[in-house]
Amino acid sequence: MIKKIFVLSFVIFSFVNFCFALDISAKSAVLYEPETETVLYAKDSETKREIASTTKIMTAVVVLENSDVSEMIAVPKVCVGTEGTSMYLKEGEKLSVSDLLYGLMLQSGNDAAIALAYHTGNGSIERFVDMMNATAKRIGMKNTYFKNPNGLPAEGHVSTAEDMARLAAYAMKNPGFAKIVSTKSIVVAGRSLTNHNKLLRIYEGACGIKTGYTRAAGRCLVSGAEKEGMRLIAVSLSAPDDWNDHIKMLNFGFDNFSVIKTSQYGDLPAEVDVVGGTQASIQIVSKEEKAFLCKKADTDEICREVFLPRFVYAPITRGNVIGEVRYTLNGELLERIELVADTSVEYFEEPTMLERILNFFRRK
Repeated sequence: MIKKIFVLSFVIFSFVNFCFALDISAKSAVLYEPETETVLYAKDSETKREIASTTKIMTAVVVLENSDVSEMIAVPKVCVGTEGTSMYLKEGEKLSVSDLLYGLMLQSGNDAAIALAYHTGNGSIERFVDMMNATAKRIGMKNTYFKNPNGLPAEGHVSTAEDMARLAAYAMKNPGFAKIVSTKSIVVAGRSLTNHNKLLRIYEGACGIKTGYTRAAGRCLVSGAEKEGMRLIAVSLSAPDDWNDHIKMLNFGFDNFSVIKTSQYGDLPAEVDVVGGTQASIQIVSKEEKAFLCKKADTDEICREVFLPRFVYAPITRGNVIGEVRYTLNGELLERIELVADTSVEYFEEPTMLERILNFFRRK
């Protein structure tokens, strides 16, 4: 079957592996673009380290996925007096799950973490921690193990910069989580809470996520920002100058890359002829939309090649693969997307000679 090739040149994707230097204070760091799952910068990003209160990202995820945020909780005695940063919860005090989540993520309340874990784990903090570890495994965190819901020092409670970036990207898909961590300040349960993440106040496009500190872990920070339709996740572990580390990483990403969706670049050929069908042609559509990470310096080097047959034979079922689109850079295949039939076409069966004769006499 002969194929026509339609070639259109425009910007879609270009990512070149190259070395670059950023003056980053962190022992481990990573800059991650979640839509295309691309690491843009890494420094010792797979080394297991303590992660302090950035642990609470996972705590919030597990709570949001397993509890009703409107449910009221009577603070159990086990939460009261938890060391470190605190909401200063009182035994028997009633707060909603939502209130406690704000206290967890803005105030970094270790007591809020215990209260939420106790509630979501049906009275067992250990059961809740098992849920945290099961979630970590499910979303692909390969070098992470949690021992508690708040990040207080515990032997074996570790993660990596890459794993934390993966966790943050997953968490930000939850609208409830994204709303909480982007909140600069709020009053809940009679408490005025201010987000510890000062990037929300000093960096354009910042959208959260979580700070952390212990003497053993050092300063830890997981942040997110959005500009021009692209979201970036930055992580630093054991970083004396974490705010500036994140500004440098985020600026690097936004200055050099863009995420572009294939649908932004015009219509595909709309029809293919059908032979032997009940209609003469079928509409063709992309099976899916994909996003590409585009290196801004290479914005004119991408070709889109559309491969479609001159015709197809009936019958055709909606969703049948008819052709494909290929995206290439300097002859190298970057991605392909299948083109499918948007409608079904039945086979048109010609009447036999006997049927024609009978039809002739029926009309008499």
